[in-house]
Amino acid sequence: MADYPVHEITLGLPSFLLPVSDFSDVSNPGIGFFDINYKVRVNPYLGFDFETGYNYFVPKQTESVNLKVKYNYSNIPFFIGATYSVLGFKKTFSPYTGIRFGFAFVRTHLKNEVLISPDSVRVEEKKISGAKFALGLNFGFYISLIALNFSYYNIFTGDIKNQYLVFGIKYRIPVNE
Repeated sequence: MADYPVHEITLGLPSFLLPVSDFSDVSNPGIGFFDINYKVRVNPYLGFDFETGYNYFVPKQTESVNLKVKYNYSNIPFFIGATYSVLGFKKTFSPYTGIRFGFAFVRTHLKNEVLISPDSVRVEEKKISGAKFALGLNFGFYISLIALNFSYYNIFTGDIKNQYLVFGIKYRIPVNE
């Protein structure tokens, strides 16, 4: 049995992102292209971690008689948090749960096309970027060196909270076990 602390790196395969609540009105599902987590396990059940990645949501377009709106969204989250493994990190199978706090660099691109007449269209574009407070909750199952992960993230951006679910598979790499 390894002495503690034990260090671990987790690499996420592309994950599926599903917008929920108000965010689903302006965003389509997305892909988490890159996910990396560094965890320090302080005992067989508890670990503290840092997590980052890149999330891209497929642009969504809505249309009415005189208006076409296209919404494009991506973020790069930076979280610190804690993970609790119910049966222990070293078990072949163990459920786990965790909480994350941090911020996300958010990039939003909004494009409105207003039909003024049959021959005239006014285009309005708005790009917003910045760091926003974020909260994440996750649970899943460790199966040997694989983690099946289900997460909920809420990035507080103002009127529309960017809430989405993440379904992904991660590969665990123990560093000093």
